[in-house]
Amino acid sequence: MKKEIRLESLSKKFPGVVAIDNLDLSLRKGKIFGLVGENGSGKSTLVKTLMGIHKPDKGNIYMDEEKIEIKSPYDAQRKFNITGVYQEDVYLDNLDIMDNMFLASKNKKSSRDRYRTSKDRLKSLGADFDPTKIGSEMSRSERALVNLARCLEMDPDLIFLDEITSCLESKEVEEMFDIMRNLRKKGKIIIFISHILSEVLQISDEIIVLKDGKLIRKVSNKNLNEKDLIGMMTGKKIGLKFPKREPPTKKFHEKNEILYVQEIADKEGEIRDVSLKFRSGEISAVVGLRGSGASKLLKMICGLVSRVKGNIYVGNKKLKINSIKDAIENKIWYIPSEHVEGIWLSLPLLKNTNMPFTFWSGKIFFGMKEQTKLCRDIASQFEISPFSPDRIVLNLSGGNKQKVQLAKLIPLKPRIIVIDEPTKGIDVAVKQRIYGYLRNLAREGLFIILRLVEMPEVLNLPDRIFVMSRGKIKVELPWNEVTEKKVLAHYFGE
Repeated sequence: MKKEIRLESLSKKFPGVVAIDNLDLSLRKGKIFGLVGENGSGKSTLVKTLMGIHKPDKGNIYMDEEKIEIKSPYDAQRKFNITGVYQEDVYLDNLDIMDNMFLASKNKKSSRDRYRTSKDRLKSLGADFDPTKIGSEMSRSERALVNLARCLEMDPDLIFLDEITSCLESKEVEEMFDIMRNLRKKGKIIIFISHILSEVLQISDEIIVLKDGKLIRKVSNKNLNEKDLIGMMTGKKIGLKFPKREPPTKKFHEKNEILYVQEIADKEGEIRDVSLKFRSGEISAVVGLRGSGASKLLKMICGLVSRVKGNIYVGNKKLKINSIKDAIENKIWYIPSEHVEGIWLSLPLLKNTNMPFTFWSGKIFFGMKEQTKLCRDIASQFEISPFSPDRIVLNLSGGNKQKVQLAKLIPLKPRIIVIDEPTKGIDVAVKQRIYGYLRNLAREGLFIILRLVEMPEVLNLPDRIFVMSRGKIKVELPWNEVTEKKVLAHYFGE
């Protein structure tokens, strides 16, 4: 049993961002550490570095004063007994519970032994269900328990629990906390990551606060409250310039179109009877931490995720949107957070800017001269540089790829543009250009609906924000009422 894990001057950089910045941290056995911070604070990078997914650029990791090098997740699990439950579900739907539990086990067992061990391990966690149950038939809360059981089968010394309570009801949260307390008694090091600060305060012995990759505080959980933690997490703003927020042009202000999402829900219970109104001529943003449901909500509006109830209207017209094709026919276009998903990387810029237009407009025999002119005009409008219609999109920078995502929509004259993280992974200069493009499109009377993650964007880009938590809208705020503390309070509140 390891007594201590210590990080010394640990740093990790990615293009344009310092994810972990000279971090010194000590984690002792038999304690539960709450790990908190805004999106982009470095929590995920810290976890992935200790799991061997990322290699630190500098600094050292020690176990009981012995320097170690974690080269891979295999090393983390097999050599150093580090594992965890991730918010991203690590589960194979086509396998049953016991096969999922033993995917990464050191111990090779017979089917009978796997069944018995799985049954006993799940029972110890208060989960009395059949180990032969197929993954696709399980609820999110059942999967969370199975993933935890899989981790404990490896007898780890350090366990990450990343938003493990986000899919649990109140009674199940208390049961999970009992499990964590029992693990603490056994001398385990537990790192609990949650956006519900009341839960962090309830279960943690010490709380680690990160901001912009730096350790802000590591503090004993005595006489702390949510306001204390939010105060620690609130830091200086990034010096980005944002377009001035103005009312929509008179023409569209008088038209006053409303996109009304009425009581929509999904079968998994991750989106719970959500209703909200977006306005034409505005930039609206749905915001929330990972697991809040914000990303899934945008996909539901665009027909990428099915809904079991609810309707979508523009004005008094009810829209039929059961697929992405339905959305496009209603002039609703979606750009995913993984920006390469919406473009053809192996094709040249000419094809990327023309294919959506030729397909959806029906102009199959659009000539090369017209295609080249369209490509050139779009590239000029969105400052895609250096310009060449024959340049393969794969070879463009991340910022130019994102410009292509937006640019290819313009000839189609969309009515509603929905974008999940519009500036993810691009540098400051390109971000500011993207802000300008979005503002100009809003001024032309389009609905611009975004999911935003970075706090400076949440505070300074949209005209209106909707804060989500656990699949519900917590609050709607016009831009002149938005403050960082207010947003964080709704992020981390019950």
